[in-house]
Amino acid sequence: MRAKTSVILILDSIRPAMVVEAFRAGASGIFSRDQSSELLGKCIHAVHRGQVWASSKELRYVIESLGSPLPGKSIGVRGSGLLTKREEGVVQLVAEGMTNRDISQELHLSEHTVRNYLFRIFNKVGTSNRLELALYAIDRKEGDHRQNSVVATHAPVTSPN
Repeated sequence: MRAKTSVILILDSIRPAMVVEAFRAGASGIFSRDQSSELLGKCIHAVHRGQVWASSKELRYVIESLGSPLPGKSIGVRGSGLLTKREEGVVQLVAEGMTNRDISQELHLSEHTVRNYLFRIFNKVGTSNRLELALYAIDRKEGDHRQNSVVATHAPVTSPN
């Protein structure tokens, strides 16, 4: 059994929609690149302890979005899932941070076949890279993996605003 991976999204700029979508997709923390490495260490330790990391401003974005509807799930015209069972497996392994080589070894496929699966999956779910695909996978599993957490907040050390 694989351990649950906690995700900290490091952003160049903090925009409300990105913050909300990151948490909807299952991120446990949001960190801005312009913050200190010391603060990043605190963020990592807090998330490792099961806490959620966000500034008060970022939390406000999330709270304000609670009245908005959640994004829809990707399903085909017949109401069934877009991905095959094998594709779902590849998506899960990408979300766990595995490389194409790791996935090929895990599923006993060639790396070329894994790349083909990824291109088909990207087209089916409307993503263009591994990070978007991982966030998509986390979003689909958010109900299964969410745990009650204490929220750790911080005041930004440096702020461009």
